[in-house]
Amino acid sequence: SSSCPNGTSQHHGSLSTPTMAPPPPPPQAPTAAAQAQEAESLIGPHGQDSPEQEAESLTCPHGHGAELGNWSSARLELRTGGRFDLELWRFYESFAHQPSDAAAIKARRAAEAEGRPVTHQIAEVRATVAGTCRVGRADALRLRGLQRQELNQAFAKDASRMVGGHPTWWSVDGQCFLYFSEEHSHWKANAVRTAGGDGVCNVGLGKKKAGRGWAHSGVAGEDPEQALRSGEGWFEVLEGDWEHAEVEVKECVDVFALEFSSKQVVFEERYKCGDESSEEKHRADEAIVFHGWRLGRAGDLRLVLPAMPEAHVDGEVEAAPSLEVVGDAPSAAGATNFLGDPDSVVLRRCARL
Repeated sequence: SSSCPNGTSQHHGSLSTPTMAPPPPPPQAPTAAAQAQEAESLIGPHGQDSPEQEAESLTCPHGHGAELGNWSSARLELRTGGRFDLELWRFYESFAHQPSDAAAIKARRAAEAEGRPVTHQIAEVRATVAGTCRVGRADALRLRGLQRQELNQAFAKDASRMVGGHPTWWSVDGQCFLYFSEEHSHWKANAVRTAGGDGVCNVGLGKKKAGRGWAHSGVAGEDPEQALRSGEGWFEVLEGDWEHAEVEVKECVDVFALEFSSKQVVFEERYKCGDESSEEKHRADEAIVFHGWRLGRAGDLRLVLPAMPEAHVDGEVEAAPSLEVVGDAPSAAGATNFLGDPDSVVLRRCARL
């Protein structure tokens, strides 16, 4: 069957010598314990000091769409013993004047004629998050064979962000994602809006871009994830029509998942408008959990930033609307940007501490 470009489609048919010593046995796959131990060596075993593991510093923004996030920049320090420090910074500056009467308008015009700023306004917020970090191998798949090259990469499962009742899978750069389309009972490949896609918040059942995508898997059976892990039955949109695609899907063992936990956020706010200024510091004693993914031991790290508690001028702190807390369990889905996609940043190693 066929469909409109980037639209939905219906189910397609599925498409040695005797005198020599015996060779050594093939290498065995590492056990789960060995994998966990190797993965934890990225930042040291959780809760224990590892002097042999150097701390690492990563900064951003990097990558496509970085300027559209909720924060201007970020710095993450991974420390030995499974500790981390994250600093987020947001800065706004303008030279503006809001005239309220004829005299003010006249003053503004005179200042503009002389090239002088009328009102200098600065708003700066720093949020510091510290806590513990656990790291292990992510459940990840690598796709190959699709004509759209940005889909031929590794995708890691994100169980904190669901569509169609199933976890979504995200490229390490955070631009593309795979989701389960309930309407068609298969997996679709799409992208965030800054990368030309429909955005993860728009593709679920009943949403305005439900079931849309650039490629899809074969139809799912009792275990929908098996369709994603299989190269059978894939189709891709090519010049407006759905065409059969020879896709190879393999397990990817070099993607690491990081889980960050913190019980406190410290906010520092500075505001200046003309001759008036103020500085305030607040502390939010509220648990937050957020995640990151990394390809290899030294590659870029995609960090989905947490939804922050909101600090008020009077020093009180309450949960922001996007921070959903049920009982004592903090939300791990993270914040979203103004387009509705995950508020993520790509951090890059800058130096050894």
